[in-house]
Amino acid sequence: MKLCLVLLLGLSGALATNHTRQKRCDQDSVSEVSGTFAWSGYCVGDTIFYDNFDDFEEDRWTHELWQPGTVNGEFQQYVNSRDNSYAQDSTLHIKVTADSNPVRSARMITSNSFAFKY
Repeated sequence: MKLCLVLLLGLSGALATNHTRQKRCDQDSVSEVSGTFAWSGYCVGDTIFYDNFDDFEEDRWTHELWQPGTVNGEFQQYVNSRDNSYAQDSTLHIKVTADSNPVRSARMITSNSFAFKY
């Protein structure tokens, strides 16, 4: 199954990069977007974030590192390891490594590179 992450403010849009859009809007968006992968000046209906996972962009995704029991009492450790998270063939893979106690997995966020408030 192919995973493609897209955040939309409506119906259509374009890839978000760090620049100002130069177009007229029928209606300006009320959302606030910030980070190195965010634009300013976008319209309702624009795509505000997109990743097709052709490769794993470490400047876009940050691994959260958590010890067991920290998140929802789960008995797993969140790590930054290509054994647990990687992009291949336009697919993001997040895998559990069950050969240790606790098990290891990945947890990723974009808060350092992209955030939005609606």
